[in-house]
Amino acid sequence: MLCLSRRTNEKVVLTTNDGTRIVINVEKIENRKVYLGFEAPQDVKINRIEIQYRIDEGISNVHERNVDSSGTIEAVDGLIPSPKHD
Repeated sequence: MLCLSRRTNEKVVLTTNDGTRIVINVEKIENRKVYLGFEAPQDVKINRIEIQYRIDEGISNVHERNVDSSGTIEAVDGLIPSPKHD
């Protein structure tokens, strides 16, 4: 695992083997929470890990994000606690 430190408004770029780039920006850090912004092609799915676990398990009550044309997330449903793993 690669661990990086970043300050507000600093970015990290992920590039896949096919050249797709995903830019992750530290938007703000407030009250021990880090707010991240993601720039990625529309076909790239971005999920919180607890949502991805539910998708992987085939649970049907998980709602995907709604993203407007500017890339802003309008709504995310399904705040679900992370599953317990052994």
